[in-house]
Amino acid sequence: MRTSSMRVIAAAFAVAAWWGLAPPAAHAAWQSREFESPLGDRATGIAVAADNDPDFVLLIGCDGERGDRWRGATILQSPASKVRLENPAPGPVLRQRVRVALGDAPPVSDTLETRKAPRGGRLYWAPQPSKFAARLLAAEKDHPDSALRVQFKLASGKPLELRFPLAGLGAEFGDLSKRCRDWQP
Repeated sequence: MRTSSMRVIAAAFAVAAWWGLAPPAAHAAWQSREFESPLGDRATGIAVAADNDPDFVLLIGCDGERGDRWRGATILQSPASKVRLENPAPGPVLRQRVRVALGDAPPVSDTLETRKAPRGGRLYWAPQPSKFAARLLAAEKDHPDSALRVQFKLASGKPLELRFPLAGLGAEFGDLSKRCRDWQP
């Protein structure tokens, strides 16, 4: 039993290293990161892995060319993830129903747009990224140890709650704002 637990931990660290993220310590740290935007363009941003599943990463960023053509907040599900989420709601734009909460607040229903990521996995992004980023920054300022909690529904119908720590977001967002042509949410 102990050997299998060690293998799971080693696999989690390997996935985190592959995605360019350090393994979580007491709190995972926000890190600068290059990635592909939901539009398939080169993007720059900051990222933090979910405390309870490193195969899910919260990315906040902008396009890497001009810095103001695309700005977004995206959850990336790694191609290595074994988690099967429920199918998105059909329509011209695929939408995933989720429940979102900041800190200890009760979760509220919301939707995230979704599509396959250019390099595999799935992207889930907030339709109004500036408002979303502003809420995250305000929550971190009020309670530095707070977290964004996003609850997806698994294919089995059971909930999967991901917890993204917000500690350090404000400091990293200041640097990101400069790269994103003074993005002020």
